[in-house]
Order: sequence, then C-alpha cells, then structure tokens
Amino acid sequence: MPTLETALSDAEVGWMDLDAVAVTYGPGLIGSLLVGVNVAKALAVAHALPLVGVNHIEGHIYANWLTEAAAGAGAWGAGGAHRRRRRRGSAAAA
Repeated sequence: MPTLETALSDAEVGWMDLDAVAVTYGPGLIGSLLVGVNVAKALAVAHALPLVGVNHIEGHIYANWLTEAAAGAGAWGAGGAHRRRRRRGSAAAA
C-alpha cells in the first residue's frame, strides 16, 4: 500500500519498529470506517501487532499532547476530510 510505505519511509522506520496498529473506530462515515478497520485488522494480524481502537474525536484532542517520546518513531493518521502526519523531531503537521 503506497500510503503506508510512504509513511514508514518518511518516519525512517519499518514494520519491526512498530509497537501496535491504531485505527479510528468512529464517529465517522461508515464506509471509511469499515475500510480502515478492516485494513488495520489485516495489518495487525500480518505483522503480529496488537490492534488499538481510537475514538476519532478523542484522537484529535489527545494529539495535542503527543511528544516525540509518546509518538515513538512517528504517527500517521488520514481521514476523508483531513490528514495529519507527525514525523520524528517534527512538531508541525503536514
């Protein structure tokens, strides 16, 4: 998947560096949620990583407190209406 490969490349990490796969379970558009949750489940199983469900609104709120240490190598989120990427050592969203 090009978007995931780009995110990993930009963060300078590989699948082995990840601790978990996080996915928004709602609220949101049901079609987008179904696709996102199913892709996240598949990735978690394929890479033997735990799956973490995140409430969309709470994710926006708690993202304000992410630090480099809390975000680890990087955090990636994308939605139908918006996108935010935070890279190692970067406080700005792209």
